[in-house]
Amino acid sequence: IGNNVDVIEFTNTGNIIAQVQAGSALGTNSTVITGWVIGVDIGSDAPGNVVDSFKNEGNIKVLAKAGDAKGTNSTVRVYGVSPVWIDYSKVNDFKNSGLIYGMIEAVSAIGENSYIGLGLEASNNGFLGEIGNFTNTGTIFSGAKAGDAIGNYSTVEVEEIIGIYFGDTVDNFNNTGSIIASAQLAQQLVKILLLK
Repeated sequence: IGNNVDVIEFTNTGNIIAQVQAGSALGTNSTVITGWVIGVDIGSDAPGNVVDSFKNEGNIKVLAKAGDAKGTNSTVRVYGVSPVWIDYSKVNDFKNSGLIYGMIEAVSAIGENSYIGLGLEASNNGFLGEIGNFTNTGTIFSGAKAGDAIGNYSTVEVEEIIGIYFGDTVDNFNNTGSIIASAQLAQQLVKILLLK
C-alpha cells in the first residue's frame, strides 16, 4: 500500500492473490529460490504511522511453490509468505471475517546431498506495531508442505511457521474463528507457532 503512510480504512471484500511458482533444481550444484511473497503490505520504517481500520471480509491468499531438488548437491529454498504484513504502524482495529491463507510448498529432495528448505523467512501474518483491537471470526491459515528426503544425505526442513506474529502490545484479542499453522512433510525439523 505504501511506506510511512497512514491508512484510514482498508476493506477487502474480494480476492487478493499473490503467487510465485518455480521449477526444479535439476543439475549438479543447482539452486532454485523463491523470495518472500506478500499479499497486503503496509510499510513503516518506525512507529508513528496509523492504520485506523483493517477489515478483511474476502480472501487474501499467498502461495509460493517450487519443485524437486533433483541434482547432486542441489538446493530448493522457499523463503516464506505473508498474506498480511504491517510493519511498525499502529493498528487501531483489525477484523477478519474472511480467509487469510498462506502456503509454501516444495516437492522432494531426490538428489544425493540435496536440500529443501521451507520458511527460511518465517511464514506468518506479521504485525510489528501496537494493536488496539484484533478480532478474528474467520480463518487464518499458515502452512508448509513438502515431500520426502529420498537421496543419500538429503534433507527436507521447515524453519518456522507462525499463524500470527505480534511484535508489540495487543490491547484486545478476540478469536472465535480458526487460526491454523500446519506443516506436512515426511522428514522434518519443524517449529510451528500459532501466535508469537
